[in-house]
Amino acid sequence: TGARNARVLGWAKAYCKNLDRATQVMHDQEVIGATSMAWGLIKSVVPSEITDHILKRLEEEGLPSLATRNIDEGPGFALTLDGCTYTFPQAERAPPETYLARGYVS
Repeated sequence: TGARNARVLGWAKAYCKNLDRATQVMHDQEVIGATSMAWGLIKSVVPSEITDHILKRLEEEGLPSLATRNIDEGPGFALTLDGCTYTFPQAERAPPETYLARGYVS
């Protein structure tokens, strides 16, 4: 018994600085866009038996695609590169967990 038996889904917040809402939304959009693009690339090269299994298990567990406290669940993402925004409104988002580090020193 213990915490492992108490299943809770909530969107994490992991900003090291106090950012205003607009900056948080922009950051979250960038993370969802980059991660979803990477997931699309993974799906294009990894055998579908593997990615289909992952997606099936996520669905069985009732886990949504990647979202944040600032960006609602659902399809679609956008990427901004060199000031130009590319929008993929119906594209599949990545699975609901990702880890990123910037300027990490061990």
